[in-house]
This record gives sequence, C-alpha cells and structure tokens, in this order.
Amino acid sequence: MKALSSALFMVVFGIVAAAQPTTGAAARESPEAAENDRFPLREILIDGNENFASEDIIEVLGLDIGQMVNRADFESAVGKLDKTGVFEGYAFRFGPKDDGYTVTFTVQEAPELYAVRFEGFDISEEEIRARLREKIPLFGPKVPPTGIMARRIGDLLQELWIEQGNQTKIIGDINLLSDEEFEILYRPEGTIQNIAFTRFKNARVVPALTLQQKFNSVAMGVTYSERRLLELLKYNIKPLYEQVGRLEVKFCPCSVEPDTASKGLIVTIQVEEGPEYKFGEVVPPQTSFIKPEDMAKLIKFQPGDTANLVLVSEALQRYEEQFKGNGFINIRSQYDSTTNPEKKTVDVVMRLDPGYRYVFRKLEIEGLDLVAEAAVRKRWALNAGDHFNQHYPAIFLNRVRAEQMFDNLQTTDWQMKADEVEKAVDVQLIFK
Repeated sequence: MKALSSALFMVVFGIVAAAQPTTGAAARESPEAAENDRFPLREILIDGNENFASEDIIEVLGLDIGQMVNRADFESAVGKLDKTGVFEGYAFRFGPKDDGYTVTFTVQEAPELYAVRFEGFDISEEEIRARLREKIPLFGPKVPPTGIMARRIGDLLQELWIEQGNQTKIIGDINLLSDEEFEILYRPEGTIQNIAFTRFKNARVVPALTLQQKFNSVAMGVTYSERRLLELLKYNIKPLYEQVGRLEVKFCPCSVEPDTASKGLIVTIQVEEGPEYKFGEVVPPQTSFIKPEDMAKLIKFQPGDTANLVLVSEALQRYEEQFKGNGFINIRSQYDSTTNPEKKTVDVVMRLDPGYRYVFRKLEIEGLDLVAEAAVRKRWALNAGDHFNQHYPAIFLNRVRAEQMFDNLQTTDWQMKADEVEKAVDVQLIFK
C-alpha cells in the first residue's frame, strides 16, 4: 500500500485545493495522483449541524468505516447531501489517520426550518412520519418550507392520499405561531376551514375585549383546528396572563359555529384564569464584574410582587447591556423558574455567561475625506486596548449627527469585526 502524505486535501463546492505531498511514495507522484489513491476510511466527522444528527448525515453520505476511498468518493458523498435539500452549503477536508483517511464534512443548514404537522388524514401522524422518514433522507421534526424536501413531502403525501382512495389535493400552508415561530401544516384541501372571528368567555383579569383585539389580529384567516388554536393561544394570549401572575391559565373547551357572512368559523374560547402567583425567592446573577448592590438595582421586582415573568426577562436584558458596555460582546443570560402550587409562588434564579472580554483595537472610517476623517478620529474616545463598549459607536454617531458636524450628511452606520483569536474588536464608521 502506498504511504499516506501528511498533507490535507480540501474540497469546497467542488473547488479542489491540494497541498503537495511530502513523504513516502506519494512524494514521487503528482498531487492529482496522490488524491486519487485509495486508502481505508478510518474516521468520519460532521461539523456545522444543529438540527440534523451526525449519524443521520453520515447515513446519507453512504460512506462506511474501512471502505477504500479517495477524493472522488468524498465528492460523490457531497452530491448526496445536496440532494437532501436541507443544506445551503457543504465542504469537506480529508487527511491521514493511522493507515487511512479521516474526513470532516462541514454543512451549512438552511436558515429557515419549520416544525411540520399533519391533519385530516385517515392514518395517524406517527404512521405518516414513519413513511416520510423511510422515503426522504433527513426528514425530521423540522424541515425547509421550500425546495427539494418540501416538494418531496408534498408528493409523497399526495401519493399516500391517493392510495387511500382519495382524489382531493394535499395543501401545505405556513402558519404563524408567534412573532418569530412558524409551522408547516399539510392537510387535504376539502378539510380546510378558516377562522373568521374569535371571542372569549369567563375572562375577567384580562378583559375579553382586550383578548379579542389581540387574538383576532393573529387568528382571523388561519386554518382552523383545535390544536392549531391552542398553539396560537399559547404564544399570543398566555403571555398576557403571565404578566399578571396567572401562570396556570387554561383555554378551551372551545366551540365553533359557521359564519354565514364569510363562510368561515366563529370560535368561542372558554378561559380558566387560575390563581395569582407571587414572586418567591429571587436569586440575581453571580458575577465579579459588577458590584452586588449595582446588580440588585437592575431588578425592578421583589419577593411578594405579582409574578410577572416579563420583568425577569427585562432585568436580564439590562444585565446584558451592562456587560456589553464593558467588553463582553457575547454575553448570554437565562433564568430558571420553579413554581410552588401550594404557596402560589415562583422562585427565580437568574444566570449570566459573560464569555470572553474583548478590547478595542482599531478604528476604520469610510466615506470621509482626509480632513474630515482626522476630525472624527480626534473626537473618538476609545483607545486601543480599552475594554470595548459595544454601545459607544452608536452613541458617538448620534452625537455627530446631533451636533451637525458635517454638512449634507445623509446617513451614518457602523460595523464591528471581532477577532476571535485575539479577542479584539475593530470598528468601522460609515458616513454617507
């Protein structure tokens, strides 16, 4: 067997970059010949995946440990990833491991992946999902709303529907669950009825009119099912009750009646508001970067207050702003809440993950002549090595505009570039 070079070969979107072999028999051959030599595959690694399991991706690749492979086999495997329709980009790199190859496939998942649901079929949702998993590589709880996979799902559902003796069309709709969350709902066309109007019964703590105004703007025109209705209530109405401490609020039973004016449905929703909860123990984040007394000032609630969990999120947001002003540009926060049904209290523990502290490195300016640029640099207060204040560039540009430092200035903007190795930030100010 020919010796493996220590060189790594990289293929990105079909473009090959090969380092010259330097050892063994491969050193006497061209790079192309070295890349085409077959060796045993000893390791497969997947990088960049968040929603799709590595073992499922490896199954799609069609590569097996111990298989004799070369670059052409890896390129063929990338082609199989392309046919799944769930990735926007792919790359691979391979090199020596023991007496064979190790290969790493890097994937870039589609930016929009939505939960998928099925209604109106004669078989259970579990059976439908099993059928789709069998026929569609990488089909899972979330799928792209358009493209190859979306078309395959629609086609297979249509085949399944016809097999059951039906002729109507299968429709796939994208439904809004909340301001930032969507789902894809597949159902036979004849089962579709839309919500024309909603009304609430037994609502007292939050007035029924308030609920109707909020909910009708979201629900009117949406395809009706009780499951869909409950999801919309969870994301759009339940938060209104959580703000007033009603953490056990429940919705439905619900009733529907036809709306003759629109041919849709009028939905009546029964509300069980539940008891009011109060804040119990409140544990602020633990950190050495801000004094405990200053941390406490950022919390605008205390034990015994109505348990409005929105106030907890707002407190964490204030913490994040403090840290971003002190160099922690990747600060993350979260809280855990524990309810005590007997005492009707909620204990809250807040946590911060500051990450690394970044310093300011250099300032770049775009859109000004040399004289104007010199004037801007003279007024810029951050020095190289200072802890980077992420709020400062916007504050600085607001001051420039407010003081009318330049005539005919239309817009300003700024960007930051973080060096993850040096933990340093370069800032670019943009003037137009």
